[in-house]
Amino acid sequence: MPDLIWLADLGRASVGALWLPVAAWSAVALVVEAALRASRPGAALALPVRGAVLAALPLAVAVPAALGALALAAVPTFVPDPTVWLPEVSVGGPAPGLEAGAPSGPPIFEAALGAAVVLALGLALVHAVRLGAELARVRRSQRRLVAPGHGAQAAVDAARARLGVARPVAAVEAPAGTAPFTVGWRRPVVALPPGLEGPAREVAALHEVAHVRRADFAWHAAQRAVAAVFAAHPLVWALGRGLDLDRERAADALVLEACPDRRRTYADLLFSYAALPAPALALGAARGSSALKTRIDAMTRPLSPSRARRLGRLGRALGLGALALVAGLAATTAPASGPAPPSLEAADPPGLEADRPAADRTVEGVVRDADTGAGIAMANLLVVGTSAGASTDADGRYRLEAPDGAQVVRVSASGYVTREVALPAGATELDVALTVTSPLARTDGPAPSDADVFEVVDEMPVLIGGLAGLQERVVYPQSARDEGVEGQVILQFVVDEDGAVTEPRVLRSPDDRLTEAALEAVSQVRFEPGVQRGRPVKVRFAVPITFRLPSEDQGSNARPRDGSERAAPARVGYALDGSRLPVRYAGVDVSRLSPGSRQAFVNTFNGIPDLYARDGRAPGDVEVRYTLDDRGRASQAEYVRGDRSMMPLAAFLVGTIELDEGARPGRGGSAPGTFRLWYLGEG
Repeated sequence: MPDLIWLADLGRASVGALWLPVAAWSAVALVVEAALRASRPGAALALPVRGAVLAALPLAVAVPAALGALALAAVPTFVPDPTVWLPEVSVGGPAPGLEAGAPSGPPIFEAALGAAVVLALGLALVHAVRLGAELARVRRSQRRLVAPGHGAQAAVDAARARLGVARPVAAVEAPAGTAPFTVGWRRPVVALPPGLEGPAREVAALHEVAHVRRADFAWHAAQRAVAAVFAAHPLVWALGRGLDLDRERAADALVLEACPDRRRTYADLLFSYAALPAPALALGAARGSSALKTRIDAMTRPLSPSRARRLGRLGRALGLGALALVAGLAATTAPASGPAPPSLEAADPPGLEADRPAADRTVEGVVRDADTGAGIAMANLLVVGTSAGASTDADGRYRLEAPDGAQVVRVSASGYVTREVALPAGATELDVALTVTSPLARTDGPAPSDADVFEVVDEMPVLIGGLAGLQERVVYPQSARDEGVEGQVILQFVVDEDGAVTEPRVLRSPDDRLTEAALEAVSQVRFEPGVQRGRPVKVRFAVPITFRLPSEDQGSNARPRDGSERAAPARVGYALDGSRLPVRYAGVDVSRLSPGSRQAFVNTFNGIPDLYARDGRAPGDVEVRYTLDDRGRASQAEYVRGDRSMMPLAAFLVGTIELDEGARPGRGGSAPGTFRLWYLGEG
């Protein structure tokens, strides 16, 4: 179901951004609500606790997003080794074939999460529109309410004086068939039915002015806003009903504190208006009428003012504690590090074990522009031969945990010449100046140096013919075969502006004969050159080439002694144990690729199971995003999610993509794409 992939993407992205924070909040809210219902505390305690828990829900969702944004803005990314590694080439044993096809659709669970997000957003939109309409009706109703009868404004003014409310409160006549109510925050209005007289009007006015004193209308509107955004969560509505009742109980307490001799009159008033409605968003004596018994019970056992104040302070403290707890739980779902490193840069390949000594000293310094003296932001520093490294901040400063002893530090930055500088034993300070890379590539003269070589460019070089083209050129020396010599040769080389391989260098080799065979094969391959800022440039690569003696039951794909070509074994789509090929991909239609691109993609893909199986890799997957230019070539591969160590291979596969002429975006056009690679393991 390719049309549902966007749902799976949405569901995957929502796990950390929405579901985990909401789950953390739900756990806290369930415990708090259960405790409040079991203990039945007074409104002075329950109201601030419930309110804080409800306010913690938007906070729980906002905290991971805020921390993630801070991480992206403030945490520099260190890329361990800028050399781009090609997938391993193996000779001497059979190569698995390509089994066409990919998982038929997005993961069901992730798609279900995405669908749930869409439904939740739709429900939130409906409730938000409804809330907006209710607010509009409140404003219109305030203008339509008529002046009250004789004595109503005087009752409201007297209530203000008793409760210490300084701001003016207007009294109006409530529409027929409604209970007393209050609307508005900055200009509150109290509506009293015309039939109220004497003590009944006095306590009704006190109740409504109590809501004004507590700013309940504003808090109620904020509660409804949270409930609208998170309308799909049933706990939100449960907390909301509790808060509605708590507000009425708090207003009841203020009325009885001001008029302790009007308890019977006030109870009769509540009973008489219990069945009558109030306008939307309004606050009034009839609110929470379904829990009228709870309110009457609270009135029969009133708290002393001092005890109510102590419970209020305790409730606010518990509410703040609940807020802090939810924020802390939500913070655990935020990104713990900065952005993903550039996707075309890889870690060490199988077989190359870098030394990883413990850090014994801290080295600090500044990486500057050699011409201007300004600090260079996001420059990478790597202690050669180790995984120790650092990146510079916005001012070009860095802090590097380095092993003791004399070391060599490689310093690189986009648009600057890569340098390797000596770090003496015991040194704790090192300033480095980098020169800007010349935009003009040399086409003659001596062999290029590191000053002209890039590690990652806008358009990476593409190996013509794919890895199979390189593998076909590797000849297993017969003398080495006869003596049982096998092992891995690791070569580093530079692809120049014409796509030719230059400056080959041996990083590791078990035997000179294997070295010569690997160098001979690499020197014969050609690349489509890399491009930086519209110009061909030199790019450094490395490739591991494994010479392996086949077992007797496997046969061999090496060339026979007489030098003639042996027919390639049939590609039947098997893994090392004879099962189906344990690799899948999605996001590339091989039938739309040009013939050369198709061959490069398929042949490269064929070698993955053998590479991963020998490496003992666990199952995993990776997803990358790329852009097709008007020539149908993929570029700008960017990590999206999954196993980051699989990224270099996925990026290399994306780099082989070139659409057939009829499928290209056309002049000046471009198109986005997403590529996903699965490794299912040997089983």
